[in-house]
Amino acid sequence: MSSISDDIQTTLHRAIQSAHYNEAVIVSVSDNNDDTSSPREIVLVATLDRQHGGIIWRDASQHKHDASHRDDVGILRHLRTKLWAMPMLNDRIRNEMYDRTVREACANMLETRMSDARDDGIVRILDIGSGTGLVAMMTARHAAKAMLQAKQLHSDRRRSVRVTSCEMASAMARLARMTIDENRHFLSTNCRSIYDSKDQRDTTDVDCAIVVVECHSTDDQFFVHDARFDNKTDIACLNDKSIDNEEQRQPEQQPEQQQQADICTSELLDSGLLGEGVLPSLRDAWKRHLKPDALVLPRAARVMAVLVEGCTEDEKQPRGDIDKWRNNGLNRATSFYGPDLDSFQAASGGVWLATTPQNEHSTSNNSHGVLLGVQCSSHDTSDQPVTSSYGDGGITVPMHANAMLDENYRGGFGASLTDPFQEYDGYSFVSDMGGVDLNFESKSPSRGLRPLTDPKTVLDFHFASGLKEFPPADGHSVTTTFIPNVDGIVDGVLFWWELQLGAAESDIYSTQPIGYFERENSESSGLSQKSRNVQWQDHWQQCLFLFGDADRSRTVFKGQPVKVVASHDDSSISFEVSECNQTPAVRPTTRRKLNDSSNKDSTRFTRSRVNRHISPSRALQLNNHRRTAVLRDAILFALSRKGTDAPLLDLSDMSLCAMIAAVAGGATCVTTLESSMSTLAATISQIGNSLPKAGATFQLIEALSENVTKDYISGGQAEIVVAEPYYQVLEGWHIQEALNYFYLVRSFKSRKLISQTAISVPTLAYVMACVVEFREFRNAYGKVGDGDEKVAGFEHKTVNYYGDRYHTYDVSLPLWQYRWKRLSKPLCMAKFVYEGDALAIDDDHWVSSEFERCGSADAVVFWVDYLCRSAGGTHIQASTNDRFNVISTSSSCDRQIVRKLHPPIALTDADLGSGSKFMCRSKFDHSDHGVIDDHCFSFKVVISSHNTNN
Repeated sequence: MSSISDDIQTTLHRAIQSAHYNEAVIVSVSDNNDDTSSPREIVLVATLDRQHGGIIWRDASQHKHDASHRDDVGILRHLRTKLWAMPMLNDRIRNEMYDRTVREACANMLETRMSDARDDGIVRILDIGSGTGLVAMMTARHAAKAMLQAKQLHSDRRRSVRVTSCEMASAMARLARMTIDENRHFLSTNCRSIYDSKDQRDTTDVDCAIVVVECHSTDDQFFVHDARFDNKTDIACLNDKSIDNEEQRQPEQQPEQQQQADICTSELLDSGLLGEGVLPSLRDAWKRHLKPDALVLPRAARVMAVLVEGCTEDEKQPRGDIDKWRNNGLNRATSFYGPDLDSFQAASGGVWLATTPQNEHSTSNNSHGVLLGVQCSSHDTSDQPVTSSYGDGGITVPMHANAMLDENYRGGFGASLTDPFQEYDGYSFVSDMGGVDLNFESKSPSRGLRPLTDPKTVLDFHFASGLKEFPPADGHSVTTTFIPNVDGIVDGVLFWWELQLGAAESDIYSTQPIGYFERENSESSGLSQKSRNVQWQDHWQQCLFLFGDADRSRTVFKGQPVKVVASHDDSSISFEVSECNQTPAVRPTTRRKLNDSSNKDSTRFTRSRVNRHISPSRALQLNNHRRTAVLRDAILFALSRKGTDAPLLDLSDMSLCAMIAAVAGGATCVTTLESSMSTLAATISQIGNSLPKAGATFQLIEALSENVTKDYISGGQAEIVVAEPYYQVLEGWHIQEALNYFYLVRSFKSRKLISQTAISVPTLAYVMACVVEFREFRNAYGKVGDGDEKVAGFEHKTVNYYGDRYHTYDVSLPLWQYRWKRLSKPLCMAKFVYEGDALAIDDDHWVSSEFERCGSADAVVFWVDYLCRSAGGTHIQASTNDRFNVISTSSSCDRQIVRKLHPPIALTDADLGSGSKFMCRSKFDHSDHGVIDDHCFSFKVVISSHNTNN
């Protein structure tokens, strides 16, 4: 990369620092300083460093895609990273609704144009966010048909439809051009006259063209103008004219030369509605790109919300003694922030997992030093108000809320990945369980939501009415009154959105939890659940907004009104409970309007700042106190074997195990290597826990593993090596975490930084797997379109070529949010041994497991079981009589790895009785399967007399 400029290298460095394992960093560079050559795209992907441990970024890009547009690595990595792409195209309701409302909008637009004497015969359409080009093609098709049907529309003029589609992701822009090119003949056929050829007035074709511009629509240099369509090298014409898919170049045009669009389409929506920039994009479009009477799709959106409290499995009734309940630690909702300091301290043996000393924390738990949560109470009366954006008032967690609302959502039969008494080769389960209970699921932080109110509309957004209906960039607040149905504590707000695409009630798309809020008295759009367009999909979820504290002022009682302030800026939505515990004089039936000047509360709010040192997923993991206790017991056992003065080395981010060793075990020679969280680890250890203690050393180093020497390690060669393992860049990818720890230990041992007789916590790791029936995953992440690979009538073979590859790579999912059924017994695919003279990975051979349930074998699920040596473990090693406890990432506090079986395999009762089995082979630490992935899997399903390979 010697030709890359310093600016680009700086940009690359910053991107890599913030990127995660499954993401790609893509940059276009010129190989020559004279800028005359075509730009070259560099696609950097993260892989594990087999020699030293840690992450290295490799250039996975190949030569520029050829004429057959195959093997474009940028597109492959983009679709692999953007998990919403294929599920969105598989959302039948979404596709049909867009197609129908686009057709109606085009027809309505033509009615207006027929009476406009200034009509120039050109329909201009702006599509913001090309995606695969689907919506752009819909507008081209329906606008052309509408023009052909409008017989009175200036028949003496050449008619044209010009669609300008903006896409800021270069890979997606290329894919959109390929898909449009793929549908050129279909579109051109639909652009010809549908009338009798004898009528010469109606035989004229409609020029129909789509141009995909690689930019953001809000870029200062972007305009809607016809000059772009005069450049045949920058245009995808659809009347059998030539197409050139070279990179788009923005024609240099002055603002006065731009045109304005008749129709604007977009779908800049995420699970929280505003995160993809729909408000600033459409605000800018109304200012610069659209005619005053332009039609905009979608037309509007509304946010629905319900107040919820978290509850544990045994809390079926409203809470009684609130103080007693609060002292029991976290509940199902609040497990996503924290972690709970008192519970973690008890589980870890004394570690105070906060950035401030324990003596600064009040009994009300309004912690300033919590890792994920509020710094102060939302009703803080301090003299200095806190100013922040609306999104800083709490924590928003996208999720499939049905998993927390409906206790029968997953079903009880075959819904556990592990067996309660799982055994491993050479490690037997023992019934006289000491120490920590093996039951992963029940002892992990349980989760659940109990709705306290009916759903109500809390925010309205009008996209199609011009700037007068748009809120300002700094946002708005709206107060809504809820009436609780039960007593409880408001831990958060569950919200979702409804999208008004067309004018009819049937044109409402909803992301609400399926079937749960089917109440006649709920305030909604006026549609019953049966008539609402709702189906399960995986590209938009619901959002749980958590206040991130334990504010008792949010206690509510049945029938007494609660005022909730919903606020938003251009990117996020947040909530505050302003008033509760008051008896209502009249039950309210309306809300204050978004732009109503009277919508000003007399009470001024001091918005809470939120510490965001960790993610909700990491908080959930740290709130698994069983996991923490297993680590504690194993570390204490290692110290009892080696002595508290033995050099101890922590090879995991955040230095949690090092702190447990120093605080709970009294270790005096502790060194911890940090790759990305050194500042947080130093703050927690030094300020939160006053480390090092007198007469001890606690040394934190931030360095690449290959640069560490014996001088860095307190006490010399390490006799104890510990890890959770957790690495921020690998968060949610547990196989990679286990493998990375193996590479780190091997590297350090090869350089004699770790003793060959050192004790490791964990001692070894098993990569586990089982086959599941997982129809939701198969349907959402499978091939898009009908049997002919058409979506809304448009070919998507190119999209399927690049996107239908979930049988070749892994997806990280929180399986507790999905419905699935285990079909096979768990099997041990591979073993990573972290102790001994020669570290080893036991893999590269076929292992098998019997099927135990019939169903559709849709996917294979993987997780890691760590065995940690301790005095009172649940498993015993036959050769040494050592006892071990297990930490399993099959827990609902972790994400699991999913690989699709292709094609799915039907298993019947007869198959189960004939010895059908699942076989798998894994390869780790091998260089013969490319630089993109750190492992490869091979599968066989043996049914009666035939095999099925994947």
